[in-house]
Amino acid sequence: MTRSGAGAPAELEALREKMYGAGSPETLRQLLELSAKIYRGRRQFAQKEKKETVYYTVDDFYRDVSCVGEMLMSFGGNVHAAVVGENSYYWVTAFFAAACSGNTAVPIDKELPDEKIAELAAKADCRVMFFSAPYSGAARLFLENGGEAAVCISGKTRGVNCLEIGSVISAVEKTPEFEKAEPKKDDPAAIIFTSGTTGENKGVILTHGNLCSNFTDLAHAIKPVSTAMSVLPMNHVYELSCIVLTAVYMNALLYINDSLRHFESNMAEFRPEVMAAVPALLDSIYNGIVARAREQGELKKLFAAAAVSRFLMKLGIDIRRRLFSRAAESFGGKFPAISVGGAPVNGKKALFLSSLGFDIYVGYGLTETAPIVSLNTDVMKYPDSAGKCLPGCKIKLIEPDEDGVGEIAVCGRNVSPGYYNEPDADRRSFSDGWFLTGDYGKIGKNGELYIAGRKKNIIILDNGKNIYTESLEEYFVQNSVIIKEAVIFAAQKPAAVKGGGVKYLAMAVTADEKSFAGKTPEEADEAVAAEVARLNAGLPSYEKIADTEVFSEEFEKTSTMKIIRSEAERKYKERKKRKAKKNVQQL
Repeated sequence: MTRSGAGAPAELEALREKMYGAGSPETLRQLLELSAKIYRGRRQFAQKEKKETVYYTVDDFYRDVSCVGEMLMSFGGNVHAAVVGENSYYWVTAFFAAACSGNTAVPIDKELPDEKIAELAAKADCRVMFFSAPYSGAARLFLENGGEAAVCISGKTRGVNCLEIGSVISAVEKTPEFEKAEPKKDDPAAIIFTSGTTGENKGVILTHGNLCSNFTDLAHAIKPVSTAMSVLPMNHVYELSCIVLTAVYMNALLYINDSLRHFESNMAEFRPEVMAAVPALLDSIYNGIVARAREQGELKKLFAAAAVSRFLMKLGIDIRRRLFSRAAESFGGKFPAISVGGAPVNGKKALFLSSLGFDIYVGYGLTETAPIVSLNTDVMKYPDSAGKCLPGCKIKLIEPDEDGVGEIAVCGRNVSPGYYNEPDADRRSFSDGWFLTGDYGKIGKNGELYIAGRKKNIIILDNGKNIYTESLEEYFVQNSVIIKEAVIFAAQKPAAVKGGGVKYLAMAVTADEKSFAGKTPEEADEAVAAEVARLNAGLPSYEKIADTEVFSEEFEKTSTMKIIRSEAERKYKERKKRKAKKNVQQL
């Protein structure tokens, strides 16, 4: 662990030019080798260890990856290695060790129960598991089910017969087998499971070429940076490719956030220039800035200054740093660039944050596309767009309707060759080199992509109209100060009831508690009903919401902060049943 000073930005830019001039790496092994050669001696990772910030250099990383890779080579090849645990330097080490040794890394979501983690490891035919101490139960199940070895990457374990990654590294003196390994661009680098919130988790095969295509295209699309921060779970390809791999390629010093509880203090200490976020985290940043301004009695002043900033930006005048220096204090005096993806983005909030000085990059992609397909680098101009296609891929719309909305299909260097041991899923999702995303969207007049919603969430009404629920939900959230979350689905009156059998739109929402201070639940319901009626007035008749239920607690979410829609709908239906039963009892 080296604590030497980092080089000056000018030195980094010169080294980065050498990296880019060497040609785009086609494998993660080539990335590792180029990084070790060109960025030698420079810092690459930082994290808190026992409240102390510890730095790891490019040299540390190459040595540790080589040693762990050598250990994996002793299993005789074709090793699938599960990696599960909190974001950490050794998580990245284990991932690179598996991929760069010609084997395959299998990142698994740490939010899953132990039984599910072990099940997915078996589904991917993993022979080795890297795990952090809180997941000792998963490691024990893995070994009981036939796993060959488990390696703890952090913390102390109990009841698990395992190796410890530090001991593995210190025990290896030479790495002759690892040095011989030469994975090819079409070889699998990773198997990454889809979230499986509405079905079985599918293992997406991502080749070295898939991942390398994506992070190199992304690195050239965004402003060059010297520092980055990892906040989202690394087992998701969005964080892995867009932040971790891109940081190694650019030699941006990567600060690994140890906890969301420490997010703001770590931001202030590390002052990263870029980070990835899901829309829920972007909302949290927006809400924090607004809350502080309200407490200081400067909210109106802040919004007025943001409007002035947007006007000046259109004229090519950027004085954001001067206007909003006070708001930037909680971020270490400088707003980071934020790459946002994973779910629909609130365009108004993104535009507001851009007005303050954040560079907001809105991306669209999927696990199967490693992940970025398109990137919006000009939120000021296209606040609701997912941007234009990256150079490594192209898109087309299948059977667009009269409004130009069709299913998005993608092909290119970043597209997965298919799912692991899922031939039926391959046939449904891949056709003639194109990946059928299951998302619907349309192309703007300047080639920018607009996302309408997921195919599985589209509601087809009795009159044949298609309702793109995510777009409609965003309309209600963006245009209301009291509706925080919205989930829209189809409901239907019983056939025996007058007017029964007709499908209509129902909505479950969570509401801003501050808006209902001192109000009874009934009064809160009435306030939301009035708000929905107001917003309904701006919609065509077939998009109007016919019934709404209000909940005080946020909806259950996945580890990437996506609302689990089925749970929101279940809560709505349970509430309706209770109300109906109560009404019957009162008669």
